[in-house]
Amino acid sequence: MKKFKFSLNSLLEYRKRLEQGCQRELLEHMDALKRAKEALETCRLQFETCESIFLKKQSEGIEGREIPLYSYYLKRTGATMRKLEKTADHVRIEVDQKRADLVEHARKRMMMEKLRDRALTEHKKAEAKEENKRIDEISVLKYRRDS
Repeated sequence: MKKFKFSLNSLLEYRKRLEQGCQRELLEHMDALKRAKEALETCRLQFETCESIFLKKQSEGIEGREIPLYSYYLKRTGATMRKLEKTADHVRIEVDQKRADLVEHARKRMMMEKLRDRALTEHKKAEAKEENKRIDEISVLKYRRDS
């Protein structure tokens, strides 16, 4: 009996490697998204803290020279926050794209695995048929010899 050999095995292995590479890229992009969200949250917290301090000082009475400092800091922090939001949105889009790529690669790999499984099933059927044929041959020879 011949050993089973899938003729497209190298293609299946290639597709597995592509899928694994895509998984690594997705994880890297998800990590970048997590870092971008953390940076955005830190910036937002700094903005809110400074804003609340500024509003508190305004209600208590603030020196005139401090107003431009607070205003400038809030303006710059707000701009940084908007920039970080854009970055997070961009990374989120990349994560979605990598996720879609991963799904596509997984679909192609599974298709190759199904082909391999079908070929293996056909190989087993052919082996069983060949074995039954040999058994029948042995039975016929034994019957002829006994008769």
